[in-house]
Amino acid sequence: ILTHNRSTTGSGTDTEFDGPMQVVIETLGENARASEPFDLLPPLFAGVTEYGAGEEPSDFEIDAFHTVPGNLLDDGRLVVAAGFPPSSDYGQPKRWGLFAVDAERRTVEPLGEPRANEEELESPPVPLSATSDGQVFAGIFDRVGEDPAKLMVAQTDPARERFRVELGDIVDVHQLSFSADGTLLAVGANLGEGEYGVTMFDTNT
Repeated sequence: ILTHNRSTTGSGTDTEFDGPMQVVIETLGENARASEPFDLLPPLFAGVTEYGAGEEPSDFEIDAFHTVPGNLLDDGRLVVAAGFPPSSDYGQPKRWGLFAVDAERRTVEPLGEPRANEEELESPPVPLSATSDGQVFAGIFDRVGEDPAKLMVAQTDPARERFRVELGDIVDVHQLSFSADGTLLAVGANLGEGEYGVTMFDTNT
């Protein structure tokens, strides 16, 4: 199995990161083992961070860098959305992108081109999911604040948007999950007042 973790302080909108996200491969059973943690540092995510030759990110930049884990692809790589939030000011481009992380080989590869700064899509989506072949992704944007949550479904390469819809007055989206053939998307959400529900979307329409 592949696990991911990131140390945080605070909670809710006051949550702050403490260091980079780490991914680990674990084998269960009699021969249980765990690989060395793979730190997902900003320089690994080409196109959304820019560093000169020999230049290293500061701890402050690492703590501000957003890495949002998604699901595992058929080939065992983990989908991650990564980038600096629009409110940051670290001399970095305000972009985010999708990447495939191979924790065993310790590599990070882009899934399509980085997405340029756009008013409604400035930060990496939370939560995030992709089809098992890594060709289509779904993400939730603008969950904090007064704006309704926005669901976007798009191709990963090239980044061609299929559709974007507002989900209305929901409290939180907990999970996104594609069907095996990628034609349906389940959105599990907290509707408020103790109610929860799952909405199904046709990923083409």
